Amino acid sequence: MSMLFQTLDNKNGCISYYQNGKFLEELNNNCKLTWRQNSRLVNNDIDFAQIYVSGQDLDNVCPELLKEDWNKLQERMKSFYISFQESKINLQDVCFYDLLPQKFLKKYCEAKNEICKSIIDNYEKPKNYDLMKGILNLVSEIEMSELNLDWSSIDLTKEKGRALHKKKNIISKKVSYDPWKTATGRLATVKNSFPILTINKESRSIIKPKNDLFLELDYNSAELRTAFGLLKMEQPSIDIHDWILENVFDGKITRDKSKEKTFAWLYNAKASNKKLEKVFDKEKILDYHYDGQFVNTTYGRDIEVDHRKALNYIIQSTTSDLVLKQAIKINKLLEKSFIAFIVHDSVVIDVDRTEQSKLNEIIDVFSKTDLGTFKTNIALGRNFGDMRKVECQQ
Repeated sequence: MSMLFQTLDNKNGCISYYQNGKFLEELNNNCKLTWRQNSRLVNNDIDFAQIYVSGQDLDNVCPELLKEDWNKLQERMKSFYISFQESKINLQDVCFYDLLPQKFLKKYCEAKNEICKSIIDNYEKPKNYDLMKGILNLVSEIEMSELNLDWSSIDLTKEKGRALHKKKNIISKKVSYDPWKTATGRLATVKNSFPILTINKESRSIIKPKNDLFLELDYNSAELRTAFGLLKMEQPSIDIHDWILENVFDGKITRDKSKEKTFAWLYNAKASNKKLEKVFDKEKILDYHYDGQFVNTTYGRDIEVDHRKALNYIIQSTTSDLVLKQAIKINKLLEKSFIAFIVHDSVVIDVDRTEQSKLNEIIDVFSKTDLGTFKTNIALGRNFGDMRKVECQQ
């Protein structure tokens, strides 16, 4: 049990851990296994039990032998939280462990250690463990940095702008993602996060870089390119919808109509289109990645789903993990620059001018995926509401 530890608080000035009956201000080399990742455990050689159970909470995975004691500890912990709220104590202003009796803290951490040990002893290491650890590290780093928000630039003539402005004193400046919230693994935000995934386009101008400019990277028709890749087809170097228009529909319909037909056929399990089926064998994707009950993705996710949604899940999950894997690679290249946030299939980087020489390398890393070289859309801007597309040789 000496390798097991738990984080008590990870705020600046409050960093503390529990290991082997002792409270520590710093991790030692024996700290190898804990329950979950946090912003202080980024890029460490540490295992996280939560990944073994696919993000389930401790209550769900607590073994029967420990449940009675664990439930009592949880109830007492909840009562402490209620008393803090009633006393109007802001937990962001204090060190959490200073508010709790040390005897209780030790019992609580020992119980978490017991649950973690049970998980490691009884669950197989997931196929996507390393990728999930990388994703958790990435989203923790993003959460560590507050957004630079300029509320004076919000458009108060628009209803959505006014609604957001009313919340400016209570809204978080941090983007906090939950990598476990969706079945496919696509990132969602937690309840108290800045609403980066849902903020309307007119209000995006309030988000400004801390450095010199934003660089936004996203793929030209990411999910279609994923389908190409899963079928081992060569990735078109041009816009993928232009390619389909010419190679599938012989240029005889409009581009918009071509897009409409393509997506309607791709994501409807019962849809039929002879022209598209000559080029894309979507049944082949299902044969390889769906066993009739579970989707098994390229990136090691096993997702239970019915046949009607199976292809959608395969493509969406694979695309999401592909984007996140490329973001992890980019993050390793950055020093003063950093990934500010991720919006669905796009990665937004806060670029320091001293690293502008790395832009071509960053774009190259993003474009060269496990499923081929994806044509990448590039945009630059001084705020997130005014991103201008730029052309770059790829």
